[in-house]
Amino acid sequence: MTTIIGIEIPERNTDAIKLQEMLTHFGCSIRTRIGLHYGTEKNCSNSGVVLLDVSGDYLPIVDALKKHWRTKVMEF
Repeated sequence: MTTIIGIEIPERNTDAIKLQEMLTHFGCSIRTRIGLHYGTEKNCSNSGVVLLDVSGDYLPIVDALKKHWRTKVMEF
């Protein structure tokens, strides 16, 4: 089974450090991490989305992330 967690980050500039600390804490369960934000060279958006491909029990990761950001889980 594959589990993908999507995290909406509305304030990239202020939330990046907190998110990085959480992802480091759960690092052994994260196989792939992709960060996306919208913008151009001249206009970089402060909002973004992080996608995590996780293994094992993902519920502790989701519970921790939901305290700060909106998340969605896809299993397939």
